[in-house]
Amino acid sequence: MAVLAGSYSIPLIGVSLFIAALTYITYKLLLSSYVHKWFQMKPIPELEGTYPFIGNALQFKTNAGDFFKQIVEITTEYSNVPLLKFWLGTVPFLVLFHAETVEPVLNNPIHIEKALIYSFLHPWLGTGLLTSTGPKWRQRRKMLTPTFHFSILTDFLEVMNEQTEILVEKLNKMAGKGPFNCFSDVTLCALDIICETAMGKKIYAQSNSESEYVKSVYKMSDIISRRQRTPWFWSGFVYNYFGEGREHDKILKILHSFTVQCDT
Repeated sequence: MAVLAGSYSIPLIGVSLFIAALTYITYKLLLSSYVHKWFQMKPIPELEGTYPFIGNALQFKTNAGDFFKQIVEITTEYSNVPLLKFWLGTVPFLVLFHAETVEPVLNNPIHIEKALIYSFLHPWLGTGLLTSTGPKWRQRRKMLTPTFHFSILTDFLEVMNEQTEILVEKLNKMAGKGPFNCFSDVTLCALDIICETAMGKKIYAQSNSESEYVKSVYKMSDIISRRQRTPWFWSGFVYNYFGEGREHDKILKILHSFTVQCDT
């Protein structure tokens, strides 16, 4: 019996050491940072219904438009506080909706580090001005600033005027018929202008909103937006096998193929 007990004790000790090491690593890499952030940000007003490790993720609407309306309603409800925080998983987010709290952030040239959720845009948009940070962001901004000079923008006026006339015609048809949502119309107009001025290619988004490229832009925006609000899908492995990873990759190919066509 003593021999049998000894033979089992070695594997048991090994398993115990493995569990202890895994617990320690988990605490050092995840829990310690989470606990530190929680105590550090405790004085900031918090959205009600926050749960450990998942935060407020279960409260948010899955549709991007509904989520935006939800945020507007939340900021109205908490309008008496200078700022608000909510949690997505173990990551805190600050909501700034007063001029006196927004201004210091916009005027600060140092704190330009992008949040983790920006990384989900990298496969589609790369690491340009919108998604990069640090020296690369400063370099891209320095390169792009001259392109917004009035003398250069004048060359694009013809395109802007042409697409704006189409937009005005569409809006005129809705005028006098009560309130309506013009967001989609303005978005399609902007997409037409951007593609023709930046890539030199007409996509006729306003006249053909059902084209493959236009629908892919909307689908990709929705897919990324949903992933940003669901921390259990932040892991690439989990997202690819249990989330919308395959649909994401399928749409990404369509968008990239359009870009390649514009370059050739």
